[in-house]
Amino acid sequence: MSASQVSPKTVLFSIDFEDWNQLLARAVGNPDWDRNYPAFEETTDQLLALLDELECKATFFVLGVTAQRYPELVQKVAEHGHTLGCHGYSHLPVRSMTQEDFREDVSRCLDIVDKLGLARPLGYRAPAFSFSRATPWVFETLLELGFEYDSSLYATPRIPNRIRPTPEAPVRLQLSGGQEILEIPVAASPLLDWRIPTGGGTYWRLLPTAAIRRLLNAVHTPATYLHPYEFSRGPLNVALGEQPTPQDRLRAAKFMAVYGPGRHLLQRRFKNLARQVHFSTYEEHLANIRSSARSRTLSATGEIL
Repeated sequence: MSASQVSPKTVLFSIDFEDWNQLLARAVGNPDWDRNYPAFEETTDQLLALLDELECKATFFVLGVTAQRYPELVQKVAEHGHTLGCHGYSHLPVRSMTQEDFREDVSRCLDIVDKLGLARPLGYRAPAFSFSRATPWVFETLLELGFEYDSSLYATPRIPNRIRPTPEAPVRLQLSGGQEILEIPVAASPLLDWRIPTGGGTYWRLLPTAAIRRLLNAVHTPATYLHPYEFSRGPLNVALGEQPTPQDRLRAAKFMAVYGPGRHLLQRRFKNLARQVHFSTYEEHLANIRSSARSRTLSATGEIL
């Protein structure tokens, strides 16, 4: 087979479908944070049009609090041929929850999807990848709720007390009682003795396209994620309350400094990557991933053996 006939690398592509405006308004203390923002509706339409243009399909991990406010947008995502995953309801760190709190949070999101008459999600992703070694029960809870896979493990130092070692490729996690769940970790590329967490938008906004592609090619089954706001070229505005404190203004400025840089480059880089790799939903390759995944055991202390 000639170089021109080599099949492009398959990249599992996902969108964490959450309204940036809602979550940041909550973070800076705006009491009216849980409302509709026209910018999110416009950004979602732009994102769906872009994916249609590039003939890309994605798994949308839907946040419940966002779906509750924008049910028509979740319907539209499904109508465009994308699959739905679950991102929980509240976007609060899982490590701050009890097992029962976690079950209720995830179930609340699933109930919203069910009421929309859409296919029940097969996969789950934790907000901010916030599983920890103190929450090994999350996987059993996900199985109880009918999930087939999880994509919450990510080899990044930003996650406190994270489950270790983070798998380099999908694994079938063996749980108590002989049960198992498929874990699809977010791409983290090997570089010397390090692993570079290249599966997410922060890195795509800051690294050149050639570097992103090379790092993804170094991963056996690269799983990636982006957010709707990262595709918007409009200004980011944190919705402060009517009487914001100096602390609120400072937090808003910090958010802008973290989430703003490189955002104007993302659409172009994504288009370039879409010509070089094959972006696909997680679900399209689930059977093959499961059959090829190595079996590993999750200990009671949250370590993968």
